[in-house]
Amino acid sequence: SDPAWFVASSPGSTENVRYCTLTWSGGVPTLSSVSEVPTPAYAAPLDAPASGSAVPIDVGTDRLLQAVVRGGKLWTTRNVGVNSTGGSAAADRTGCEWIELSLSGDVAALSQSGRVYDPASTDPRFYYYPSLAVNGLGSVVMGFSGSKSSEFAGAFTCGRLAGDPAGAIGAISVVKSGEAEYLRTDGEGHNRWGNYSATTVDPADDLTVWTIQEYARSDGDLWSTWILPLKSPAPTLNTPAPPATAAVDATGVSVPLTGTGLFDPGPGFPNRFQASISGDGISNLVATVNGPDSLTLTFDVSASATLGLRDVTITNPDGQTADAVSAINVSHPTTITVPSAEGGVNHSVDITATLVQSTGSVPLSGQTLRFKLDGSTLGTATTNASGTATYAYTIPDTVASGAHAITVEFDGDASNAAASGAGTLTIDKAVVAFSLYAVIGAHGDTVTLKSLFAGGGKAIVGRSVEFSVDGTPVGTAISDASGVSLSYTIPSDMTYGLHDVTVSFAGDSAYTSGSRTSSVLNCKPKVLFSLYAVTGGQGAAVTLKTLVYGAGVPVSGLAIQFAVDGTSAGSAVSTSSGAARAYTIPSSMTPGKHD
Repeated sequence: SDPAWFVASSPGSTENVRYCTLTWSGGVPTLSSVSEVPTPAYAAPLDAPASGSAVPIDVGTDRLLQAVVRGGKLWTTRNVGVNSTGGSAAADRTGCEWIELSLSGDVAALSQSGRVYDPASTDPRFYYYPSLAVNGLGSVVMGFSGSKSSEFAGAFTCGRLAGDPAGAIGAISVVKSGEAEYLRTDGEGHNRWGNYSATTVDPADDLTVWTIQEYARSDGDLWSTWILPLKSPAPTLNTPAPPATAAVDATGVSVPLTGTGLFDPGPGFPNRFQASISGDGISNLVATVNGPDSLTLTFDVSASATLGLRDVTITNPDGQTADAVSAINVSHPTTITVPSAEGGVNHSVDITATLVQSTGSVPLSGQTLRFKLDGSTLGTATTNASGTATYAYTIPDTVASGAHAITVEFDGDASNAAASGAGTLTIDKAVVAFSLYAVIGAHGDTVTLKSLFAGGGKAIVGRSVEFSVDGTPVGTAISDASGVSLSYTIPSDMTYGLHDVTVSFAGDSAYTSGSRTSSVLNCKPKVLFSLYAVTGGQGAAVTLKTLVYGAGVPVSGLAIQFAVDGTSAGSAVSTSSGAARAYTIPSSMTPGKHD
């Protein structure tokens, strides 16, 4: 069983907390050895000045004044001497320290701690005799006394929410101001105030915290108690957008809602969380609080329930309420039918869906349906007179082939409930196609091997394609919108004539594998010329002549163009002995050598 915990301030030391545990096994109690948890240092508490009190009020010692265990955490509090920053050096006032210990088995560790003190540089208020409680939401409330030289002794409180930063606590509030001076000394001259402070959680709702604190009452030198209930912040409830739908004649409708500060103490408490839905036709309503920020309503709707928006009201066990206006829309149930479809990559396919009222299968026209593929929204379409909406979807090559889930959603309107339907889109791979370009070059030339690359009637981009020449791989290239290209240097030993170029693609999730071979690479010899020298005077008729070789032998039948100093001088057809062209030297040509 869980151990009982004993905690105390460390004797003779103004820091740390000591603890031990008591456990039972088979009816025999076992007391553990004493352990110590390090906590921040503090100074000894200082007696508190109070207006009209000749002797400062006795604040007692630094002993722990109250401890509670909740949710695996132990909370406790004590008086501490502090300075204007809450530290222990040169302490000149008394504050209240709160501590949270994390419990695991019979071992405790410090989770967080904080101090409540007055930072005023002059005439600070002293705070003393604190007590605390932790409610079902994890909120902490601490009550304590307080006074200063210009103020009668009164009652104060502060607190923190479960989600507040570690070590933080809220602003101090006055519970009850002191009414008169107080002086009541004991036999040792102490102006006894007493450690009469109690803070506890209301057992009816596990949410409200009651604090009982002392204050100096008006007839002088007497104290009285002030009892105050402290509520947690009021809950809030968010209206969903769009409103949640509830179909008429439906059972087990489930509506999730969000908010803040939602709490249900659970069975055994007389005050529980409650919820209601406005209007008629709602029955078997159950509200389940999932946590402080969410709840789920489940209920039935009668066939005769009035159509339209309904408000939700929730009430925390402490009686505080919150509303979500127009949170639920009671409407006709609807059905969406989605037939299966099939299409290929890069092609358009029509995805259809039909929306009808479930009762009587009445088609709903003019309604917007949202189409999704594998959970991602594609777009919307509007239903026609038959209740059918069609979405034309062009299948991109980023979507893999195979079966994909189609979801079609209707958000509902004032009279018709939201609905969704599902179907399957089967995507086929696109068949790839190549078209090779012809290329001509000579030994040693760097040429570009190029092919168009398409699938499904569209250029394929970003895929790796392999090139081969005469069956030998020569490299890979990545395709773009203009096709796929690869630089290739014609080897010196390639035979003259046409050669095969092959492009091939291994295939992927969107495209089939494929290849194409065509004799598009033409290796030709380079033409070489050997020009004869010619001499003549201005106006003389001479013959321009060159030998024409290819692959080391004379080449006949080629149209050879002649030019002198860059100006055309005519053409001639080559023979086995070369090519010759009659040329008259212009009278304006300057003497000397010319090209």
